[in-house]
Amino acid sequence: MANFREQLKKVFVFFKPENLEVQKIKYEGDVALLVIDVQREFCDPDGRRGNAETAEVSKRIQSIVPEFRKAGIPVYAVYFSEKKKKNASDIDFYEFTPHPDDVLVAKNDDSAFQGSNIKKILQRDKRKTLLTCGFNLNACVKSTAMDALIEGFDVCLLRDLTGNDNGNDYSNITNDTLTKVRDMGATIEESGEVLTRLRDRKNAAPA
Repeated sequence: MANFREQLKKVFVFFKPENLEVQKIKYEGDVALLVIDVQREFCDPDGRRGNAETAEVSKRIQSIVPEFRKAGIPVYAVYFSEKKKKNASDIDFYEFTPHPDDVLVAKNDDSAFQGSNIKKILQRDKRKTLLTCGFNLNACVKSTAMDALIEGFDVCLLRDLTGNDNGNDYSNITNDTLTKVRDMGATIEESGEVLTRLRDRKNAAPA
C-alpha cells in the first residue's frame, strides 16, 4: 500500500500546473484525430483485459469524438488486426462507433507508424498535427505518438481520452510515459480545452 501511495504522489506531482507543458499547439487547418484501439479485446471489463477505466474512457471517446467532427477535424480510427477489414461493423470496436466518413486504419504493430501505412495516408490528406487518444497509453498510444514525433508530426495527447487495460495499468509506468512523450515534444491536454480552441478557430475562419 505504501508503494502505491508513493506512486500516486508522483503522478499528482507530475500534473501540477508548473510541471505541465505550457506551450500549446496552434491548431491550423492540418489537424487530425487518431482514435487508437478502442476495441473490445482491450476495453470490455467483462473480458480478460478491460477494466472500469477502459469502459469509462471508451464511453467518453464515443461521446466527444462527434464534437471534433463538428469542429471540422477528420477522424482516423486505428484498430489492431492482422487483416484489413472492409467495414467498421467487422471490427470489434467497443462503445465507439466510427462515422462513415472516418478513415479506418488497420495496424499489426503497437505503433501505427510501424504496423500500417498511416504516414502515407496522413501525408496524402495533408495532416501534420495529430491529436492522439485511445488504448493503451503505455503501449500503442505511446508508440504511435513517439513515432509520429520522430516522423516530424506535431502531437497532442488527449489525456482524458486515453487509458490503460489490465496489462498496462501501472501508475509509475504511466508517469514515465507522459514524461517521455512530453520531453520528445508532444503536448498533453484535456479534450475540452482543445475543442474550445478548435471551435474558436472554426468560428473565426472567413465564410
